[in-house]
Amino acid sequence: MHESYPKRFLLYTLLQRHPEWKQAQLAKETGMSESWVKDWRRRLRPYLDAPFDDVYLILQGHSCARKTPPPHLSLDEIFQIATLRDQLPEQLHRVAGPRTIRSYLQRQVHAEEESYVPPASSTIYHYLRLLQYIVPRHPSHHEPLDPVEPLRQWQVDFKDVSSAEIDPLGKQQHRLEIFNVVDQGSSFWLHAEVRSDFTAETVIEALVHAMERWGVPRQITLDRDTRFVGSPQNSDFRSALLRFGACLGVQMDVCDPHHPQQNAYVERFHRTLNQECLQFERPPRNCRPRKPSARLGPFTTTSDHIKDGRSWIGLQPTGSPRRPRYHHCPPRSIRWRGCAMNHNRSLCVASMPPVASHWISSITTWARPGVDRSSPCT
Repeated sequence: MHESYPKRFLLYTLLQRHPEWKQAQLAKETGMSESWVKDWRRRLRPYLDAPFDDVYLILQGHSCARKTPPPHLSLDEIFQIATLRDQLPEQLHRVAGPRTIRSYLQRQVHAEEESYVPPASSTIYHYLRLLQYIVPRHPSHHEPLDPVEPLRQWQVDFKDVSSAEIDPLGKQQHRLEIFNVVDQGSSFWLHAEVRSDFTAETVIEALVHAMERWGVPRQITLDRDTRFVGSPQNSDFRSALLRFGACLGVQMDVCDPHHPQQNAYVERFHRTLNQECLQFERPPRNCRPRKPSARLGPFTTTSDHIKDGRSWIGLQPTGSPRRPRYHHCPPRSIRWRGCAMNHNRSLCVASMPPVASHWISSITTWARPGVDRSSPCT
């Protein structure tokens, strides 16, 4: 039953009881517009004395569906559309769409016919799809990721916190960046390190700082930043970070180009970090500084970590950041996985930067059996 059926039946009753009423009076009683009353009074007047079965069919209203099938184009017009679709790209140096084909049908093909009306763009699009000139896109189904255990898989990425003025002749240069480590199993902000000199060497140092506190994960997801995977010119050789992960037995999962959803947890965290912290600490020029939001707390480790992170952004624009003291050893021991990793360790370390070799040696010493690990890791 249509939602306006009670209004129609009320109008039918008023027409039977008060046939002398004007349209304004009927519109006021029914609460509808005068144009609506005019249409339905014209429909209901012939059936005021008819049986209610006939009146009931009238009250249902007319169907909005088309009563006649749409007109089909002739074979000549369909052939002309296909011909223009094939020939126009050579002239226009692009693919001709339905609107372009419609204009050329009217201006060139049927230019001498004054009474010719070209088909609509939607009709031309319909026949282009029937002729398979336009292939419809298949809807992409995004399946949720399988849940993983905490501290098993990490996602890392950089977040720019201050940028220089854009040079029209060069690339925008970063002044200060945050290296963020987010746990995929719990969406927890594990580690953040702010520097102005992130390179392939300092990235390994920042990652080792996170491993000293949280242990070595099984998998690390990262994008195709040149500081992570190296430059395209040296794509035949693995970068220092990838070799560093291979020494520790960590699976380094590199995202596909232009697919940030594969690094979704850290990308979503960057939006939270930008809206909850950076926009307050570093507002635009036309906005006043605001008080930092207290909602940043659930996304960080401890309150000291929040203060340290804000002090990195505001007070330490250069040099190595000050890290909070860690009062507990890593929950998961850093250990080598398999004898093959130990066998190939010397080959990997020999081709790494000096800082990487230094950190691998320190981790190996710390994880070696018999070493006292009861002291706090600072």
